[in-house]
Amino acid sequence: MSDQLLQMSISDSASLDRFLSQAPGVTREELIRFMTGATQYLEGETQERTPRGAHGALAKSIFSRVQATEMTVLGTVGSPLDYAEAVELGSRPHWAPIQPLQEWARLKLGLPASEADDAARRIQLAIAHRGTLGVGMFHQAAAAGRSTLEHQLGATVRRIGDRLRG
Repeated sequence: MSDQLLQMSISDSASLDRFLSQAPGVTREELIRFMTGATQYLEGETQERTPRGAHGALAKSIFSRVQATEMTVLGTVGSPLDYAEAVELGSRPHWAPIQPLQEWARLKLGLPASEADDAARRIQLAIAHRGTLGVGMFHQAAAAGRSTLEHQLGATVRRIGDRLRG
């Protein structure tokens, strides 16, 4: 969740530590279940907040993954596309490649090729002078889902306790 941790109550944290020592298999299983749901939820929330561009490639590239070892469960939501970070955080002034800008102007603005070239050059110049603003789709998704996921994490801790009691 973009290097943010969910808040857990002190009692939930203590319970989770106790459950890990009592029944690591059950605890790990439930944490994987929680993390799978959490990352899928954040994947969808992030995709909804991602600008579509000319083809929607960035939104389509967003993925979630859960990796578990004996001692950790790690959830990741990300994109392999090299420009995802610039869309998330913004960018400093730089000379942007012209071809994607031409295609964007043609498809999103509905301009004929000659006008799309001119528009793309103006956009390229603006990026070279000012950079780009970040959209913050990952951060927004994490902020919007925080209370939901904290509630689900608490429910996961209670479910582990229920499983161990009965």
